[in-house]
Amino acid sequence: MSESRTELIVDELLRNHPRLTHPDAEFQRFFTFKKGINNAAGFRVVAKEHAAQRAGRKSAADLAFVVLVTTFGENEWPDSLDLESGQLVYYGDNRHPGNATNKTSLGGNSLLDDVYERLHRGDRASIPPFLIF
Repeated sequence: MSESRTELIVDELLRNHPRLTHPDAEFQRFFTFKKGINNAAGFRVVAKEHAAQRAGRKSAADLAFVVLVTTFGENEWPDSLDLESGQLVYYGDNRHPGNATNKTSLGGNSLLDDVYERLHRGDRASIPPFLIF
């Protein structure tokens, strides 16, 4: 995959590697170079233009979209995706028993709390799209 690529194709496999400069780091290069998304962690957010100028954590309404990354390979925290219903079971980024679920360094689980609260209020318009990889 070249750095000039601008499209993402459904069901296409993009190779992944922890080092951004490695030839197998196609996934990270696509999002980092094209969208300014962090290349680590499960939740990778992109703020809307008006919110990008503000420092600090963003609410769901401030986000243009969220890239959620899972390997589906954690045996003790088995994320899963039902291809028929589209339901994703995602355990989040807090994998330490006994910790409050939304106390994480990057705030991914707090974002999910915010999204669920908005969903239950019927405020779907303020929920950003989630791209699951």
